[in-house]
Amino acid sequence: MKKKPLVDDWTIMNKGGVYKIDKNRNVIVRFDKILNVPKNNTVNEFLILRTSYKNRLDKVVGYSNYFFKYYDPKKEVINKIGLIKGIIDVKCKKVKKKYFMTLVSDIVLTTSFIRSIENMVDDNYLYILGKNSIVNEYHDHIISDKYGKRIMCAVVAINILYPLIIHFVTTCNKKDDDLYEYFLPIIDIFSDEVIDIHEKIAMFVWSIIQISAKKNRKLWRQRAELGDMGKDEFYDICLRKHIITDSLPSLIFDNNMASYFQKVLEQQIGFYLRSEYEYMPILLNDERDENSLSSIDKFEMTLSKLDESIVILAENNLKNVISTLKERFNLYISKSEYDYYVSNLNLDKIQIRLINYYYAKYFNGYRDLKLIGPFEYIELVLMLKRRLQAQGSIYLPYILTGNFKNRAKTNKILTNKLIKEIQNSVEYQDMIANKLEYIIQLKGKDPVLGLLQSILSSTYMYVDYDNKERTGKKIEYDIDVFIVEFLSFINQI
Repeated sequence: MKKKPLVDDWTIMNKGGVYKIDKNRNVIVRFDKILNVPKNNTVNEFLILRTSYKNRLDKVVGYSNYFFKYYDPKKEVINKIGLIKGIIDVKCKKVKKKYFMTLVSDIVLTTSFIRSIENMVDDNYLYILGKNSIVNEYHDHIISDKYGKRIMCAVVAINILYPLIIHFVTTCNKKDDDLYEYFLPIIDIFSDEVIDIHEKIAMFVWSIIQISAKKNRKLWRQRAELGDMGKDEFYDICLRKHIITDSLPSLIFDNNMASYFQKVLEQQIGFYLRSEYEYMPILLNDERDENSLSSIDKFEMTLSKLDESIVILAENNLKNVISTLKERFNLYISKSEYDYYVSNLNLDKIQIRLINYYYAKYFNGYRDLKLIGPFEYIELVLMLKRRLQAQGSIYLPYILTGNFKNRAKTNKILTNKLIKEIQNSVEYQDMIANKLEYIIQLKGKDPVLGLLQSILSSTYMYVDYDNKERTGKKIEYDIDVFIVEFLSFINQI
């Protein structure tokens, strides 16, 4: 049997196949021949209107045609894609995103399709990604072969479905330009309980941002001081848009995946840190001008005007903010999970305080958080839990979403030696210098160590929908690991 060529070699030599690109950069498939129906441009054409989508087509079409030629010779997959396209074209306005993704899952993402993609990846996967030293400061987040193969399986599947997804977005859901939610179910197909490729990519993105934040502390601090997006929000944009939506479809076998992702992220970090400031800080003093006004007086006058123009978020606005956060953080909560936490979770004041600290920036301060009802608050709690898990936290997500049981009368856990170790750590000193120095001077005490001491001297019990057997059991944790997680969390506030 003649050996198959490698896909990256094949796409250079072969421009034809099932998918063809016309002069308008739309994708054409001769469904009239495949399905034996009258020739019709509408039947045969996948509409691709956005320039950013068109720019990816050469690679997408090349990989898809290679798959159709060598791994789908009976045209079973393209027939199924044609079937879904027909439903979209006939019932355009009635086909919603959820129903569309159900069609894709039930009709195309079958066991045989997955097996064929895995065979293609096995035949083409040659590079040992685990040996790269791209993120040597975060060894655990290196993308090894076991993850690299699964990611490439997702890439191939996304390429094959790309024209169909864009056609749906173009014709039925024109306001939706976030392909992340379409790609994520495809990514999850190639994950399992041991290998979660979305989580691995998320951890990789977070590690690169953390490296930059450590190396460029002053630049990140300037961004924070001038009210720009925080590190966690920037992370979400990088993960959803720049890596999952923009980079995955373009990924090829003949490349180092970690290097490619790193270059994309470093470029975006560079844009973020180098972008122009809308406003620059000025020095305030009490020296008066010819109008007997000091710079402090002028600032107070301006602040008064701004205060008068602030619109307090009403309940509807709060719902919009929560909805935006759910979409940005890709949160989906089933009714059974939601009901489970409503029935079992009872947060104490320390947990609520930490959760409110985290979300205050999204709700223009703490005042508006008081307007949130208990049911919506559960959504925020679960959203934070999943974000912390995606960042690699092991214990903190469960402590923030567990039930408080009791607090020791005397603190025997946080010893003087432990306090000294924390205070001497680089992370702690950087946090104090950048964020909390003024608060400590004002209040005369360190709120971080106070909150940490309260948690370490307390007992919390699991409330875990995903592992109901341990709900009600004591949360045991490694103190050193938890302290690192806690300080990292505080640094995001």
